[in-house]
Amino acid sequence: MSGIAGIIRFDDKPIDLIELNAMNKSLSVRGPDTSDIWHKGTCGMAHTMLWTTPESLNEKLPLVDHESGLVITSDARVDNRNELINQLGIDKSRAKTFSDSEIILLAYKKWHEDCPKKIIGDFSFAIWDIHKHKLFCARDHMGVKPFYYFYCHDFIAFASEIKALHCLTEISKDTNQTRIIDYMMFVTGAEGETFYRDIKKLPASNSLTVSRAAFNISRYFTFDSEYELNLKSDNDYVEAFKEIFTGVVKEQLRSAYPVGTALSGGLDSSSISVLSRNIHQQTTAKPIHTFSAVFPDLPAEQFKKSDERRYMDAVINQADGIIPHFINASKYGPYDDIDATMKRYDGIAPPINRYIEDAMYRAARKQEVRVMLEGYDGDTAISYGVSRLGELGHKGKILSLIKEYRLLQYRYESRFSMRSLLVDYVVKPRLSPKVIRYIQTLKGTKQHNQLAFPMLHPNIKRNINYDHAKHLMRGYDPLEYVNARTVHARGISWSAWELMHEWKDIDAATYSLEARYPFWDRRLMKFCLAIPSDQKLKNGWTRSILRRGMDGILPDIVRTRVSKANLSPNVLKKFSEVSQKDVNYFLLDKCGPLSDLVDIKSVSDAWKIFSKDPYNNKDILLQLHLLLTLSMWLNTQ
Repeated sequence: MSGIAGIIRFDDKPIDLIELNAMNKSLSVRGPDTSDIWHKGTCGMAHTMLWTTPESLNEKLPLVDHESGLVITSDARVDNRNELINQLGIDKSRAKTFSDSEIILLAYKKWHEDCPKKIIGDFSFAIWDIHKHKLFCARDHMGVKPFYYFYCHDFIAFASEIKALHCLTEISKDTNQTRIIDYMMFVTGAEGETFYRDIKKLPASNSLTVSRAAFNISRYFTFDSEYELNLKSDNDYVEAFKEIFTGVVKEQLRSAYPVGTALSGGLDSSSISVLSRNIHQQTTAKPIHTFSAVFPDLPAEQFKKSDERRYMDAVINQADGIIPHFINASKYGPYDDIDATMKRYDGIAPPINRYIEDAMYRAARKQEVRVMLEGYDGDTAISYGVSRLGELGHKGKILSLIKEYRLLQYRYESRFSMRSLLVDYVVKPRLSPKVIRYIQTLKGTKQHNQLAFPMLHPNIKRNINYDHAKHLMRGYDPLEYVNARTVHARGISWSAWELMHEWKDIDAATYSLEARYPFWDRRLMKFCLAIPSDQKLKNGWTRSILRRGMDGILPDIVRTRVSKANLSPNVLKKFSEVSQKDVNYFLLDKCGPLSDLVDIKSVSDAWKIFSKDPYNNKDILLQLHLLLTLSMWLNTQ
């Protein structure tokens, strides 16, 4: 975790050092350990450092290579260090102290603009070529590390956070109305857009090259939904998965400080916590810290829905090597210290459950933990594999389909329905989307429209290009049959992950933490995408490759669970406690921040429905939360 910033002018004017220093200072929360700037004529770079890895303790950034005339500033963690050290011919005696930024700079010298293809890890970096007057920047494949920029013909400025760019007088703070409306319809927005009109972001898996004569953004990585990995046996797939997964966790445990994991009791976080404990004990003989949210203050009926303690305890008590920390999350809510929260983000506040992470990060900081491994959305990275059913039906493998479907229903304690099986997995995959919609019309079936936002202002509804919005949301027709691998590829390529990572990055930075996500490792994701669908759904077990890979490692009570805790009761309780004063101004005021965006009467009606019965109106909750945080953010602009 670090903060990076820079200004490069192409009009031959010297950069403003006062503005560069202001940018750097605005990023101080990201790097409390050291801070520095480099400047020469028309170019300046800045860096704030948070020490996490052993190599970072002596790292100095921005780094100048006087021989090549290259300067780098980076927020980066290179996980395939050993591989790159060998490929780059770095002397083994220097390898232990060679920083990740030095590796990236050598990779650029060797492979030039292809270097991001070679780097595995989370990174955001900028390299300035003093001799060629050329800037090269890149962002990791999932957008874990942020990179924002402003560009015009005269100059480019970049930074880890938008607030740093707002230190420059030449950059407008005007909001991006189109992006705001997209957000209100749960659409992630056009690639590269932010909530500010003139500020863009470098999309994940992309690099940027800028010179006086050229500006070019180029994608360097795309998941391959065509390639299938074929091994000899089921056991070969399991062993290959274990080798990659264990290796990824081991690489991401690299830290000069205590290490923590977020332990929810689910399959993902528990797998990472157990492997982290085992590996850390073998390599350092030190325990890891686990941080878990619990909700003891909820009413008994709601507490049962949120209680994951028996799964957490199974992991913690399995063996020595874990120092557990339980955070009473029922004491907190999404609107605690909301003014400070809104200032933290460079756009609209994140999802409604972010307060849970906030509480865990706060607890981690008290334990001097600087690295937190999380099982964040391993569901998507590994894949549940349920799309295999449609694949079997489309191929006419009816007996295999019936067997798999029966076992799946048994695992999830659902009622078996032959009619549902035939309609959903045999008939529908063979019909075109046009025919399916025609049948739905004949039957009078209400077609769910994810773009419908009933509280939008009528003037906005009239001007929305729904076809364009649907393309931004998906880029494909959800009723069109595709094979299981394509479904998986679409899931991991969803543009919303980038936005989620940007939110999580700011949360972690607030508490001097670097959050790491083993399931989002490029090698592991490529492997899980490439394996046949029967390795993802097998004998009714979803996410089968992970369950089989953790056999004998993870307690069976966790490894074989198919349920998830319901974390909504505490959120519903806290939202219903929002002050009527805030509701009146931010949601219901006809002259308030939302007056030009929503139909106030519709919002008022929705609030009344929610207030009467919060626990049975979760869909309304999400819409009201979105509007409340949007209104609060607009009020600060």
